[in-house]
Amino acid sequence: MQTFKAFYKILKKNSISIGVYFGIFILLAIITTATSDGDVPNAFGSSNVNFTIIDRDNSELSKALLSYLSKDNSFIEFDDNMDDIRNAMYYRKIYYALIIPKGFENDIKTGKKPKTENIKLQDSSFGFLFDRKIDSYFATLHTYLSCGDDLNSAIQKIEPILEDTTKVSLLSELQTKETTNDYSAIFNFYNILAYVFVGILITAVSPILVVFRKKSLKNRITISSQTFHSHNIQLAIGVVLCAVITVGIFNLIAFILFHKDLTTESFLLYIINTMCFAIVSVSLAFMAGNLFKQHASVLGFSVVTPLAIAFLGGIFVPVSVLGSNMQSVAKLMPSYWYSQSLDIISTGTDNLTHSLSAISENLLIQLLFALALFCIGLVAAKKQQES
Repeated sequence: MQTFKAFYKILKKNSISIGVYFGIFILLAIITTATSDGDVPNAFGSSNVNFTIIDRDNSELSKALLSYLSKDNSFIEFDDNMDDIRNAMYYRKIYYALIIPKGFENDIKTGKKPKTENIKLQDSSFGFLFDRKIDSYFATLHTYLSCGDDLNSAIQKIEPILEDTTKVSLLSELQTKETTNDYSAIFNFYNILAYVFVGILITAVSPILVVFRKKSLKNRITISSQTFHSHNIQLAIGVVLCAVITVGIFNLIAFILFHKDLTTESFLLYIINTMCFAIVSVSLAFMAGNLFKQHASVLGFSVVTPLAIAFLGGIFVPVSVLGSNMQSVAKLMPSYWYSQSLDIISTGTDNLTHSLSAISENLLIQLLFALALFCIGLVAAKKQQES
């Protein structure tokens, strides 16, 4: 196990740089956890959702719709500022924003189809439920108007009718215990891990690969009793253990901090998601280790790359506040798909089939990124051998 021992000797020399990323993570985790307001709805135990309405019509109908939606949910008032709303949604202060345009009530009176806009968390079950509530309201309103009722009369009749219908609940038989989960803090914790994983694993793995690629070391392995096959296996074991330990440490920290708020299902999904992104990070480290010949180059790459992935992929800056072009660029980052999975896990898995399907798609895309980066690393390694 000479290669394996040498791997961890070199890793020990880089412990200070790795410790810096660990320190940054702890600092960011404390800040984001402290700034989480704890008002995030419990996706597994309550149907109360924080939402807002931007009422540009200020009509009787728009006020009635607000009253209806506020019955089982918490209305949070915001000014008509899309940036503020998107930021609030990113930090889970609200989960749904409905925008009612000017002339909304007049359109209804003249028989036109109501046109509203909304902003919601992608793949969130809360957005789906709110859409259904609003559709149900308009469908009932249309029925009364079609029967000859005037608008005011229809508005008065709608709410009692809809209140008598079976209320949609996010509870299931396996999720009936009362909890007070703070999913905002958990989301922020795991969101930062994308930046930390890339930084730590590139800093830990890439310099070691650079060392083992040196011609003098290869010559020593050639004349030793150790075969290149054994050398590569030991190197792979070292890299895998490094990734597993990293994933294990940070998920253990998450369990210690949030064990009262985590369900078995959600914690398992968090672990799987972090494992997939760790694979992406290792592949990125493997690519860097084969692209660069100097330790200084790897060091620069380990500083710039995590920041680029974090800013462009929606980790540090919400994708929703970026322009349309930048949102397209964000999808080219593996961190974007990691964060999308976090969105779904953090807001609950009440519709298990839909949730697991969306999460699986995001995980698969992450693994495809890992495969692509690994192949680039292999091509770079072959070029190095030929030169």
